[in-house]
Amino acid sequence: MSVMAVQKEQIVEHVKNHVVDGHIGEDFECLNCGYNLRTLAVEGDCPECGMGVKVSLRKDLLRDASPAWLMMIVRGLKLLRLGVILAFPMLYIGVVVGTVGFFHLLQKQSGREEPTKDRNLRLAAQGLLSIGAMGFIGVMVSIGWAVFAMERGMFTEVPYFDVLFLGVHAVYLLGVLLAWRNVRVLGERIPDDKLINGCKRVTWEWIGAAGGILGIGLLANIGNVIYTQYGHYNWLYAPVLMGFVCLILLWLWWRTVKFCGIVIESVGEVIRP
Repeated sequence: MSVMAVQKEQIVEHVKNHVVDGHIGEDFECLNCGYNLRTLAVEGDCPECGMGVKVSLRKDLLRDASPAWLMMIVRGLKLLRLGVILAFPMLYIGVVVGTVGFFHLLQKQSGREEPTKDRNLRLAAQGLLSIGAMGFIGVMVSIGWAVFAMERGMFTEVPYFDVLFLGVHAVYLLGVLLAWRNVRVLGERIPDDKLINGCKRVTWEWIGAAGGILGIGLLANIGNVIYTQYGHYNWLYAPVLMGFVCLILLWLWWRTVKFCGIVIESVGEVIRP
């Protein structure tokens, strides 16, 4: 059985669970406002917010979108995967390419009725990624200026650099997490359970990796306090902690590259004749 045939069966089963004679046959909330759509016609609108019932049923299928928009989504996915791959040897170059890919994915589909929550999260992701990308430029300029100034003895440290560095990465991380949520919406519109579950998994993997790195940073600060208070420091401490950070980043890099491949394959099946 072809993938498209399997998808068609999934769609039929998905709708059958909620629809009886063209009407919603059980309790089902509007995606936009939470109103109970039970007894309403599938072709009708929510009486509270006016959003189409079929949008809440996710019957606004991806395969019905315009070919031009779908091609843009696929192009964005490929740029995202390329950015992730480049991020390992060339961190900020990969970030730039990946951000361009994310912005392709976060473009509104022309003519589609978009739930308010989906729209707000999509716009929030765009805003956070933009701020993060500009922040990365600020970080690179700060590093360049610091090297230039220190070589000439102008000063020995950059004030608040740590705050800028951590803040920029935190903002960008939040933007990425919201962007993954938008990818999950694409999976719901195929529908593809593998993609939906994979998106949830990669989101928690990013959160877990960030938490792990923060934990290692805390251990590094504890080591610094011990050195400051007692003058004792094991010089293997820092290399071991950096090794753990590198392992976490390598693992996250590989998992993200693999997930991008799953998304490209899933969306590619939709546009393949």
